[in-house]
Amino acid sequence: MKYSTEKRMLWLSQVRSMPYRKRVELAAKGFGWLSTSPMDYKNTRALGASSF
Repeated sequence: MKYSTEKRMLWLSQVRSMPYRKRVELAAKGFGWLSTSPMDYKNTRALGASSF
């Protein structure tokens, strides 16, 4: 069974070692969702990342 892009999630545990921007780029290539954790979000924001 194939799932549509909107139903696919790229889990943080699969890409934790990648920089946030790279995760977003990878997710955009075939996933509708990208998971994150509160600490990951806080650290990403502290580095100056915003919505892109």
